[in-house]
Amino acid sequence: MEGRIYTQAGTVSTMSDEERQKLLKEIEMFQMIKKKREAMEKENEMLSRRCEELTMSIKCQKHQRQELMKERIELGPENGKLAKDAKIRLKAYIKLIEREEFDPSIPGPSSQ
Repeated sequence: MEGRIYTQAGTVSTMSDEERQKLLKEIEMFQMIKKKREAMEKENEMLSRRCEELTMSIKCQKHQRQELMKERIELGPENGKLAKDAKIRLKAYIKLIEREEFDPSIPGPSSQ
């Protein structure tokens, strides 16, 4: 049995059952690929949000650590060598944070 197909030009074309089955399989395959793509896009969005959350958490933890180091210095440990060591580590840590915050080569949520 042949089926009728209307083309864009408005003409009628005929199609065999075999051709129609082949076309239906292609349509099913396309729909399946489309669903998989949508699922992957949804998963990608979820992973991007999670990555952004973790990045913010890391930044907050770094700033908290910086504040704790400052407090330790302000409390003035008994040993002057410890205070000097804390100051050196604090300076290095601040440089690390600044480099990460302003280094365009380090990928982050805003560069995606």
